[in-house]
Amino acid sequence: MYEEALNNNVDVIVRGEGEYTTLELINTMEKYGLDPARLRSIKGLAFKDGDQVIKTPDRPPIRNLDELPPPARHLLPMDKYTLFGKPIKIVHVMASRGCPYGCSFCSTSYFWGRMVRYRSAKAVLMRLRMP
Repeated sequence: MYEEALNNNVDVIVRGEGEYTTLELINTMEKYGLDPARLRSIKGLAFKDGDQVIKTPDRPPIRNLDELPPPARHLLPMDKYTLFGKPIKIVHVMASRGCPYGCSFCSTSYFWGRMVRYRSAKAVLMRLRMP
């Protein structure tokens, strides 16, 4: 629904997997602001140039999830993330993306297709360590 968002005072939409698109967007904005000519070169965006909605080509999915850096949990109050208000620390870990099935009640395969990608066991274990 990027067109609806852009028509309601949103400047830029990151579509699809956002890690690399967001990084490229921030680097571009730091140098050039929201210059439409520069934004057109970033895959995975939607934005307005005047009254025209621009949708750049899709960014390909990240094949090797292990290349993604760990979350910057040190920037968050991790002691606030508990289980039902109990003093049990929890952490969310992304071990895979996607799903091979097409369940009628789930939007995952509708939005992302049926491709599944996994992190290596070593990378998952490293992400389980609490800060």
